[in-house]
Amino acid sequence: MPILARAWIGLLAVLNGAVPLFFLPSTEAIVTLVAFFAGALLMMAITSKVGFARLLGIGHFLWFPLLAFLWTRLDLYPASTPGGIWIRTLIAANAVSLLIDVTDVV
Repeated sequence: MPILARAWIGLLAVLNGAVPLFFLPSTEAIVTLVAFFAGALLMMAITSKVGFARLLGIGHFLWFPLLAFLWTRLDLYPASTPGGIWIRTLIAANAVSLLIDVTDVV
């Protein structure tokens, strides 16, 4: 896998799986972690059936409702706060990832 792809996956893992730990017990952090780990389980199941394939993007489809939920919470987290920076960065990164995933899966 190209280095840029590995770096991108690493960034997504940090934003979705590590950074939320700093914001526990907020609802936004919990919902993000649940979506991240549920997607990881789905991707492991897909990998066990078909191997490393473009279908793995299906594992990120839980991010559609996650992004909708986070969007509704933006007013609770000003952009100048750590939580506001994280949520806005997460929304942007996951939205880009979903564009890539939808293209790959289709």
